[in-house]
Amino acid sequence: MVIPSWLGRFDTQPDKVDALGKVGQRRDAPARIAQELSPGVKALVGRLDLTRVLPSQLIQVAQGLCREGFMSLDVYYQFRDATRDMDGKPRAEVPLDLLREVREGTRQAQAISRKSGDYRAEKYHAEFRLSAHGLAYLAASIKGLRLVDVRV
Repeated sequence: MVIPSWLGRFDTQPDKVDALGKVGQRRDAPARIAQELSPGVKALVGRLDLTRVLPSQLIQVAQGLCREGFMSLDVYYQFRDATRDMDGKPRAEVPLDLLREVREGTRQAQAISRKSGDYRAEKYHAEFRLSAHGLAYLAASIKGLRLVDVRV
């Protein structure tokens, strides 16, 4: 299996990936997904900037995509957890850089997996990373941006 450069190096591939983060999907796939979205969710995703996103805005987008079947429930829970602090309480309404947090979480999951020899954490986080990448492409597609190089 070819691992795309944006995916990074994973010792294991995710078991299942939702429609936003299919391995090996073409660059025009987000445009096709955008055509299938309801107008409300499309407007929410169109206003999305994953480098400065409010937690409440991220949850609304994730709920809409999950409800319409473009995001798995497991990945939705990961997006929800990204908007919470270590105690499980909602974060303050300040913008967060989701792409940076996904990168850091991937490094931590890889380190834990290599240290313990159990690659489930890495597999689980790979699904989240692929979906975050797909969401970034989807937002760019709705905004009309054609060439986007998103390193997630």
